Amino acid sequence: MKLSAKQPNLLKNKRRIFIECTSTFINGGNSGIQRVVRNLVNCNLALTYDEADVFPIIWTGNKFFRIFSELSVRPHITVRIKQKIRQLLYAKSGNPRRILKSVLLISRVFLPKSARSTLTHIMRESTYISIKFGAIPLKHFFGRTVCFRSNDIVVLVDATWQAHSMLWFLFEAQRSNGVKIVTMIHDLFPLILPETCAENTIKAYVNWFEIIAPRTDFFLTNSEATRASLQSYLQQHPELAPQQFISDSFKLGATLDAIDKGKNLLEHQHRLWSIPGKVLLSVGTIEPRKNIGFLLDTYDTLRDQDLNISLIIVGRYGWKSAELIERIKKHRDYGTRLLYLDNASDNELASAIERADCLVCSSIAEGFGLPVVEGLSYNLEVFASDIPSFREIGSSYCHFFDLEKADSLSVQLQSWLLTPSSGKDVIPVKEFSWPSWQESSVEFIQTTLKLIEKDTTCSKIQ
Repeated sequence: MKLSAKQPNLLKNKRRIFIECTSTFINGGNSGIQRVVRNLVNCNLALTYDEADVFPIIWTGNKFFRIFSELSVRPHITVRIKQKIRQLLYAKSGNPRRILKSVLLISRVFLPKSARSTLTHIMRESTYISIKFGAIPLKHFFGRTVCFRSNDIVVLVDATWQAHSMLWFLFEAQRSNGVKIVTMIHDLFPLILPETCAENTIKAYVNWFEIIAPRTDFFLTNSEATRASLQSYLQQHPELAPQQFISDSFKLGATLDAIDKGKNLLEHQHRLWSIPGKVLLSVGTIEPRKNIGFLLDTYDTLRDQDLNISLIIVGRYGWKSAELIERIKKHRDYGTRLLYLDNASDNELASAIERADCLVCSSIAEGFGLPVVEGLSYNLEVFASDIPSFREIGSSYCHFFDLEKADSLSVQLQSWLLTPSSGKDVIPVKEFSWPSWQESSVEFIQTTLKLIEKDTTCSKIQ
């Protein structure tokens, strides 16, 4: 597949691949899915391919619209305005939701049923509608809304758990125009490990999966481990499986793309470099699946042995973790040897990686395991729980520990701290290599096209 810097397309009737990115376009963000979506979109905005044209698209409530500028970590301007209005309402009127409920209650009395449903729809779709009105002037400069044609491919990379109107629009395009739908599965935890997920996530994801799984044409995953998990789940639930299971995986990139090079990193480095000894680093949202409690137990064990170590935990506060956050903030070493960086920027994460001596990933399950790649890419020793996705990524470069044995990690870390050259079965980290986000984006398009070829082959055989 030949690729080059983006240039005007002179060929007609090329296959078109659309990357759906509405949620990240609207809400921004820098965690798992948002980072993947942002990089795949931004890299493909700058590339062109011989086999296909690639366009990022957003859903505006009743149509899709192409976007032409890079996605940002910050929320869309309409969301920022809504957030500002909400802040003002809270400051002046107490809880705006109560006021809203009162308005809806009154409307149920005085408005006819059709008007009530219209009002509810407007409120539910308010962000989409505001995006759509904001996009109207852009049409005059950049072209029309997307009109699907036969053999177009729409890849659902972003979180679409709540976008039911968009999904049914795509299903209709699939039925009437022959549009192919590719669904990217980042993980299946709300289905297979619901105890580690927030209740609202479980409900939304399960409902979404039951809608999308039987109707998708192809599945795309972020690892072979996720692909195997998906295949196993569909075999156990044949009522959800599509007519034919066609899937593939590709490697995600690992570059910290949101580093602000104009910012002075020293402001972040001061407190990081003031902590003593060898530094252990943990990266990831604070939630049950990350198993941070196991890491804290290990840290306490090593500190009780008077080892000169410190621990940096980087990750926004997630769900079902109030007791863990309290444990961190009440720890005897908090603020001295134990640092917790909530909602850290890429600048802060880069500083933490620079300061750290090793990365510890104690997750009980992962779809991909981006921190492992980031740690190895930045030449950190990596200690990872022995789970399929980490094995797939780290292979011979990581030190793997058994979560079923309470002392498995502490014994390995103690040996490494006292004898850094230990771990002879591990390949030196400096030999590790991984695709950049640009290389990952190209593989993403190549893999999508391979899925279509598989479908063509299967059709010919049948």
